[in-house]
Amino acid sequence: VKFIAVTDETDGALSEINMFAEQLGVPWPIGYGANKFTAAMKVTGYPTVFVVARDGTIVWNSLQLSGTLEGAIRQVL
Repeated sequence: VKFIAVTDETDGALSEINMFAEQLGVPWPIGYGANKFTAAMKVTGYPTVFVVARDGTIVWNSLQLSGTLEGAIRQVL
């Protein structure tokens, strides 16, 4: 299982992004400038979570009303 975070913030906000991640103890990478991705995925708020299978299929997201993050991770392992 791999975790990544993305933000619409640009590289001009890198110091703030890194400080935020450090304060929260976020151990996974954070991609910035992801506005095309978040628009394509119809992200309406944060945090939004997606579980993506190895083949790139999205099997679950936190915008759904059914299932759980843990169940989705188990499904793709």
